[in-house]
Order: sequence, then C-alpha cells, then structure tokens
Amino acid sequence: MMNALLEYQFLQNAVIASILASIVCGMIGVIIVEKRLIMMSGGIAQETGIAGQARLGRQLFW
Repeated sequence: MMNALLEYQFLQNAVIASILASIVCGMIGVIIVEKRLIMMSGGIAQETGIAGQARLGRQLFW
C-alpha cells in the first residue's frame, strides 16, 4: 500500500495536499471557534447590562 503512494506522482500530490489542508483547516477552525465564543460572551454581557438598566428604570440610551 505504501509503495503505491510513493510510486505514483498524483498520489504523492494528493497525500501532500491532504496533509496541508488538514493543518490549515485545523488552525482556521480554532480561530473561528475562538472568535465566535468571544462574540457570544460579548453579546451576553451587553444584554445583561441592558436588562439591568431596564429593571432599574434607567434610560437605556444616552
């Protein structure tokens, strides 16, 4: 099986491309998940502030 991978040029290219794609997709996936979690926590914090102001009867906008 390994001989076939090393024998044909197109299979070598396919293996190299798949390894590079897996590395790049892994890094991009981590960044996307991290950014979404940051956006979600920011939204929760802002919503808590708005709800707190409404409960206290304060003006919501300047």
